[in-house]
Amino acid sequence: MQTSEPRDPYGAALGALKRFAEAGRFVPGEPIVVTELAAEVGLSATPVREAPAPG
Repeated sequence: MQTSEPRDPYGAALGALKRFAEAGRFVPGEPIVVTELAAEVGLSATPVREAPAPG
C-alpha cells in the first residue's frame, strides 16, 4: 500500500512565490503572469493566484 503526504497546492504556491521573491525575481511595477508561474511550479493558476491573498 502506498502512502503519500496530502497535497497542499496553496502552501506549495506560497512557498514558491516566497522563494522567487527572495531571489529577486519580481521587479516592482512589473506584472506577475500567474499562468507562467503556475506552469513553472507545476500547479494550476488558482492556487498561485490565491496563495498570497490574506485569509
